[in-house]
Amino acid sequence: MTVTQNEADISVASSVLLIPGLVVDLDSTEIGDWAFGDLSVQTTPTGSQLLVPLNGARIASAGSSFVDFANCLARSLNPNSLLIDRLRPGDYLCVLTSEGRTVTARVQRQSAASADVFLLSYLTWEASR
Repeated sequence: MTVTQNEADISVASSVLLIPGLVVDLDSTEIGDWAFGDLSVQTTPTGSQLLVPLNGARIASAGSSFVDFANCLARSLNPNSLLIDRLRPGDYLCVLTSEGRTVTARVQRQSAASADVFLLSYLTWEASR
């Protein structure tokens, strides 16, 4: 069955301020549960910040234009971390959650002066892959 954007309802519309070590479940908006979390910010030994998919979640950078459900669904997502320094406010991400839902996320704020400031707004679509 092919699901189009018109057939996909939004189950979550939220935002989260991600700081190193924080885990967010994009399906439920729960914070801090490593067993069900989808994304975390982690710091490398050299001080770089990574956006890390967890528990089978997958992610891809999607450019600076809004990515709807159908286009996120069609993207090739992978389990590799993204370097936060390469993301800019206004950049979009596509995420496949650990529960199989598609997410369109937008980087709202990221500051080189404060690596702890990384605000992500997101839509989690009810339909799953």
